[in-house]
Amino acid sequence: MTFDIGIKRDISMRTRDGVELISDVYLPAGEGPFPTLLYRVRGSKSSSFIAGTILMNPILAAERGYAVCIQEVRGRGSSGGEWHPFIHEADDGWDTMEWLRNQPWCNGRIGSYGTAYTGIAALQLAATGHPALEAVVAVVSGVSPHDGWIYTNGAFELGWNNFWAHLTAGSSLKRLDISEAERQPLEAALQEAMANPTEPMAVTPLRNQPQLEEASPHYWTWLEHNSYDDYWAALDVIAKADRLTARVLGVTGWWDNFLGSHLSLYRALRDRSPSGADQRLVIGPWDHFTYVNVLPTTAGAKNFGPAGIAGASPVSEPAAFAWFDRWLRDVPEAEESKAGVKWFASGSYEWRTAPQWPPASETMSLYLDTDARLEALPPGEPGAVSYEYDPVDPTPTIGGRTLMPSVAAAGVQDQSPNAARSDVLAFSSEVLDTSTEIAGELKLELWFSSSVADTDLSAVLVDVDPEGHHWLVADGFVRIRHRNGLGTDEPLVPGEATLIEIDLWASAWTFESGHQIGLHIASASFPRFNQNLNTGQPAGEGTLEDAVVATQTAHCGGATASRLVLPVI
Repeated sequence: MTFDIGIKRDISMRTRDGVELISDVYLPAGEGPFPTLLYRVRGSKSSSFIAGTILMNPILAAERGYAVCIQEVRGRGSSGGEWHPFIHEADDGWDTMEWLRNQPWCNGRIGSYGTAYTGIAALQLAATGHPALEAVVAVVSGVSPHDGWIYTNGAFELGWNNFWAHLTAGSSLKRLDISEAERQPLEAALQEAMANPTEPMAVTPLRNQPQLEEASPHYWTWLEHNSYDDYWAALDVIAKADRLTARVLGVTGWWDNFLGSHLSLYRALRDRSPSGADQRLVIGPWDHFTYVNVLPTTAGAKNFGPAGIAGASPVSEPAAFAWFDRWLRDVPEAEESKAGVKWFASGSYEWRTAPQWPPASETMSLYLDTDARLEALPPGEPGAVSYEYDPVDPTPTIGGRTLMPSVAAAGVQDQSPNAARSDVLAFSSEVLDTSTEIAGELKLELWFSSSVADTDLSAVLVDVDPEGHHWLVADGFVRIRHRNGLGTDEPLVPGEATLIEIDLWASAWTFESGHQIGLHIASASFPRFNQNLNTGQPAGEGTLEDAVVATQTAHCGGATASRLVLPVI
């Protein structure tokens, strides 16, 4: 069977404030009108990777009976205006929807899709509640720019933000209205920073990034708005979940830096959205960078075999087509378009399904003891173990849910080098005599005190194998003063034990017989997060000369029994 499709190139529309946005439109054969898919991209609409590889091929979509509009967002590609990340996507998306449903080839039933930035653009559009938007597919994407993109639990995502700000600066430099003589030194400085990416990450104060000043001024905006305020609230999809009527399919990975965002969105839509339970979440054995590459089966040092393959053609494209077919074309529900959750069990290398997340489980509590053990029962008597955290020599990031590919790999990596450091508390269970499978949400309830009023806490769940490797399963991080949620600012009372809950997000992992369940506690994960100087200064301020060494104490037993909470199935 052959299909004839048409492509309309460089179609222009204008936003409410007069900015020209440029699109390519792929049309099926026939008269139409057709259900329409909107894909608003930060890069080039003509890039084969962006347009047809990373999530869904528009030619295949047109052959399936969809019109597809690929639009370059404001300030990117051929579109006019200036790019300010996140700021204009909701309004520009709404204006594009109004334009779309007035086109003769659009039947008024519209879906939107995207990955990473294009995914959050689709979700911000959905949060406007536009009545013509019926379905959304968001793959490895964030939902609240403040929590889970620029910051996580109050800590600045240094590695990711430096990588992304430098990555996008090149396109911005080309658009600046300056002479070549002015442009060349800026490009040289940017290229130097990208060639040596650890150097800008080591700079203090963080504001001192002159190579970004012209091309990525938003970097300073992010630092200025270091706490959740009106600036971030206006961009927060979670805060607007009650007006989001489109059905959402989310695709993420256990080691994706946006996993927490997808989980938060799923819960918010399930509980508050008018579309209620009509959501679907897919979680595979991937980190962000390996997912967007071609057919990977690994996340860090772990290979999950053919069943764990990632990428558009085996995963997101068929899932997206099934989702849009159900909600835009009224095709009967198929296995890949059912509401609920599909996840990869990383121990059995199998896919599982459940009506909702998290699946049914029993709570396992492992209590911290002063002899570096994780025990089934809490110690009867109170005790404590301490370490010194020096911001000048922060505990390094080794894998995990990060995205700084020019610096270090993410995913499952051996944490044993960190376990040997003096600024890490490493706990482990008895050797398991049977396999223990977990699936669900994880947390550490830690009674903690510090010699300073503000510091950080890192928690890493590890699988200790018989050879002595400490394989990362999940990780969590919190800036203490922001521990009680968005917008809070509550310093510690130095020396006073305080209960800190560290969210390790979620996992589906099997600890095999002969292995041990392990936990690492530290006060840094650098350069994923900027090191806390222990001074209480915001992330963009302060130098290493200001740094204060802190004595950090984990309390165990009695009324201050700290525990690791795991969902066992």
